This record gives sequence, structure tokens and C-alpha cells, in this order.
Amino acid sequence: MKKLIFIIAILLFCISTNSQERRLALIIGNGHYPVRNLANPENDVKSMEKALKDIGFEVKKYENLKQKEMAQAIDDFGNSLKNYDIGLFFYAGHGIQTKGFNYLIPVDAVLKTESDVEFNCVRVDRVIGKMENAKNNVNFLILDACRDNPYERSWTRSARGRGLATVTSPVGSVIAFATSPGKTALDGSGKNGLFTSGLLKYIDEPDITAIQMFQKVTAYVQKESNGNQLPWISTSLIGDFYLVQGTGKTDNTVVINKKHINAVDIDNPEVSIAVLPFKNYTGKSDQNWLVEGQHEILINELSKISQVKPLRVISRSTVNSFKNYDKSIPDLAREINVEFLVEASVFSFGDSITLQLRLIQVYPKENVVLAQSYSSDFSNILKLHSNIAGQIAKKMNINLSSKDIAKLPQAPTVNPESYKAYLRGMYHIHQL
Repeated sequence: MKKLIFIIAILLFCISTNSQERRLALIIGNGHYPVRNLANPENDVKSMEKALKDIGFEVKKYENLKQKEMAQAIDDFGNSLKNYDIGLFFYAGHGIQTKGFNYLIPVDAVLKTESDVEFNCVRVDRVIGKMENAKNNVNFLILDACRDNPYERSWTRSARGRGLATVTSPVGSVIAFATSPGKTALDGSGKNGLFTSGLLKYIDEPDITAIQMFQKVTAYVQKESNGNQLPWISTSLIGDFYLVQGTGKTDNTVVINKKHINAVDIDNPEVSIAVLPFKNYTGKSDQNWLVEGQHEILINELSKISQVKPLRVISRSTVNSFKNYDKSIPDLAREINVEFLVEASVFSFGDSITLQLRLIQVYPKENVVLAQSYSSDFSNILKLHSNIAGQIAKKMNINLSSKDIAKLPQAPTVNPESYKAYLRGMYHIHQL
């Protein structure tokens, strides 16, 4: 009898151990550069090491790595990641873009010209590729690497001050930059960089999804920088993921089949969607005309699709009555009588627009099927919304054939100043 109890106990232990997801993080902080030291990266990785261990990650931490050491650490991480469910890469230090590619700068880099970057730095795609090859469930790539770069000062003017370039997140991943593509981030005046400070503040908060955590970090950084720095998030997570284990509505990880990324199965031939009023994150109340203009453009682009497919798009006047809603997503969808809701926030820098958008499937259960950041210059704003509408349709299992696309009006480029004047005029008309 004692032997039987012992065997059962061993089996239960094995089951509980195997059901616990395994998490692995690689964190690198480079601050001791020959041209100019950065004060915070070493503090950042020390703080992140503790924070990540507290939420269940095994952590490999390195400081002030040379190029070959960085490449080896990333390769070792990628090989080990195959035996884990969740991967996370965090880097604090100098980073740079050239020819559309992002690079992390090791402490021994000699960059006299822009052409030296490719041979003396480590490409971010190396990390992304290792994560994809590991074929684990969920991966995070977090770069606090958009600081003002002293290496660029001796280069040509066209090669300077561009921050990092946009990166598309592979399925099942989140990519986070300390600031928007093309911008530079603050190193911070305290113990940690500003972006890392935001991560440390919210990363261990229970009962919020990873995306909600990054949204809180975004709001924190924007506030603390007086609107001068706005983190950029790109995600292709399907379903909710909770960084703090054992919290939230579901058991943490949604297992992703990377061969079949459409998460929506719709029996009803007609699909219904409401685009909720966009939130103004420009930091300026006098930019409401811009925010409401983006909202109306997306509704119009989705309505075009409804001309060739069975899609019901709720009108602007109807959704505007829910501008300051305080209801849950399911209750809101039930009241509007739709299967999908779109939430979005608008950020603006000069002649560029950034949207952070979520598409939420409400039935049979609440599920985020698309969460993405989009950026465009103003002249291509209609093309941006046309592309977003197409992605939303695809996520709702609305497949547009070449014949369907041919029937749709093609989005033109616009004169930025003229179109801004048009949006201001429409905004004032709607206020009457």
C-alpha cells in the first residue's frame, strides 16, 4: 500500500511539474562604450533579472559584451529555447538602423562609417530568427536601444538620428521598442532607463495581459517624458497571455498553431463589427479633429469591403454614443449587437501617424485576434487604413478574392495639408 501511495505521489509530482510552462530569458546590458558610456544599461539588466525571476523566468544575464560574445550568447539562447515554452530577449544599450535593418551595438564596435555597422554589430534579425526556429509558444523581444547614438555624429547627415526601423512580429510574438521607429529614447536620469523603469513598474502586476502591461508602460513613459517619448509595440499574439503566472481569466498561455494562424471560426455568413471611438494619445486636446478623422477613415474603409462581402459595419453616429464607455467588452458588444469590436489609440509626430489597434472577437468568448501598431506619413494615410481594413477582414475570415479587390476603390495618396484641412472641416461639421 505504501509503495502504491509513493508511486501515485511521484506521478502527481511529474504531472504538476510538466504542466508548468518553462520560461527562458536572455538579457544583455551594454554601457561601457569607448565613445561614451551609458549610465543605465547595467542597472537595467540587474533590475530586470530580479523582476523576471520573480515571474518564473530562468535568466541568462550578460553585461558589456563584445560582438563575438553577443552573437554566441544569442545562438546559445536560441538552442536552449527549443526546450522552453516562453522566450524573452531584453537588451539595453546602443542600437542603430541602416539600410532598413536594426543592429545592436557591442562594446568593441568601431563604426567610422555607416558601412561598418553590418560587420561590427549584431543584427536584431539574428534574435528573431533564433526565436522562430525554436518553435516555442510565445516570445518577447524588448529593446531599450533607441538612445541618441554618438557613433552617428561623424556620418553623413542622411545617415544620422533615425532611431530603429519598424519590425514585423512573427506569429506568437511581441516586439517592443523604447520609443517609436525613427525616434530616440531617453537614457533616464535615475537608476534605470525611462522605458525599463516602466517595465519594472508593471511587469509583475497580476490579472493583466502582456499587451495590457505594455499599454500601461506606454502611458507611463509618455507621461514621464512629457510626451517626448512613445514606446512602440508590435504583436502577433493570438489570444491572451499573462506574464504573472496563475492570474487572469485563462491559464496563461494560449497554444498557437503557427501553421494555421486564423483564430476565428464563423458560422454566420454575415459578420458584424463596430469600430469604437479612437483614443487621443497625442497629448494635445486640439488634435481631436485628427483622432476622429482616423476613426472615420477606418469605418469608411471597412464599409467599402461590405460592398463586396457580407460584412455589417456599425455607423459612426451609433458608435460615437459609446465614446466614454465604462462597460465590459462582452456587454458593449451585446448592446451594439456585433461579433467584433475594434479599439485604437492615435499618436502623432509631425507628419507621421501611429495607431495602436486591437481587434476583439466577442463570441463564443472574448479573444484578441489582432493587436498591432501601424505607422505612416500623412500622404499615405488612406493606404494605411485600407491595409488595416484588409487585415481586419482576414482575421474575421473574410477572404477577398482578386475580383473582390478589383471592385474596391483604390486608396490614393493625398496632399497632407489639404487633407488635414478637410479633416478639420469635417470635425467642425460633426460638432454642429
